[in-house]
Amino acid sequence: MNPYEVLGVSRNASSEDIKKAYKELAKKHHPDMHKQGSDEQKEATETFKKVNSAYEILEDTRKRAEYDRFGAVRSGGARKPYTSTVDDFFSSMFGRDQPRQSRGNHILVEHEIDLMGVLNGGEVEIKYQKRSLCKTCNGTGGDQVHCEHCEGSGRKVIHGQAMTVQTVCPACEGTGKSIKTHCGDCSGGFTEPEEQTSSFKVPKGVENGMRFAFRGQGESCADGIAGDLYVVVKVKQNELFERLQNGNILCKMPISYTQLVLGDEVDAPTLTGMVKLKIPAGTQSGTKLRLKDQGLPVFNNNGGIYKNGDEFVQVDLFVPKEINEEQKEILEKLAAIEKAGE
Repeated sequence: MNPYEVLGVSRNASSEDIKKAYKELAKKHHPDMHKQGSDEQKEATETFKKVNSAYEILEDTRKRAEYDRFGAVRSGGARKPYTSTVDDFFSSMFGRDQPRQSRGNHILVEHEIDLMGVLNGGEVEIKYQKRSLCKTCNGTGGDQVHCEHCEGSGRKVIHGQAMTVQTVCPACEGTGKSIKTHCGDCSGGFTEPEEQTSSFKVPKGVENGMRFAFRGQGESCADGIAGDLYVVVKVKQNELFERLQNGNILCKMPISYTQLVLGDEVDAPTLTGMVKLKIPAGTQSGTKLRLKDQGLPVFNNNGGIYKNGDEFVQVDLFVPKEINEEQKEILEKLAAIEKAGE
């Protein structure tokens, strides 16, 4: 199962996009929305299970990173029971009494590294903008009163022909409160953003686009919990090495005709320096020769021993645009010998 396809979102979708897609699909395919015992309900139940499973993967940063890396999520560990997840969702969508906890904004930071950063990992410094709660109003944004649109309940009831749906009040976003007099020292309960500096340990073998979450290090919330800080690692392309799967890398190396025909030993570049590479006689252009363990570490999120991939050196025939008279004379003799042997 591809969770991105199930929810209909891209691989770069934000947590808000994923949550929005999940709510829409879960509401559409919830078993209680279909006639009891009908084929439509059975089909909706199966679809809802897939939607629920996909959301479980993508809303969890670790599981999402694991799926992006390996194409699957290993089994094991505590999982939410299916019925519990259904009940939690249905409660929020259809108005069963359940406390709604506010949460501060998440912060997303992109950090760029090169292949040497992938090879060695290590501690880096990241900088980002973060707002703090206003001390004058304690983050409330001003003098608060009950929301007049929902009378402080945080919910709105929508009456339809077939059913009645209770949803979040759009005016107060479910808080049940509105501002009567705005605070003069802040904007919406927050101060102006200030630059923050934190250290982040880049793991060896990190893949491009991997996200790492730091719980509670996002923006604070006046009446709830703080958001999270997400660090997205971007790996720059290398002019010499191409990154392959499983820690392997590819380097294309121009070789002369005589080196391919007669064989040779050359200096080949690796991530850690030059090494000797033997080219067997009669090697064809485009052949890939392997340098064992000269690739990148394979990402390991269990903290165990890292295994390095291999480097493949692709030897390609180099044809010079210009040659001197001596080279031309030798090649003409070779051409004559080849023609005579036809």
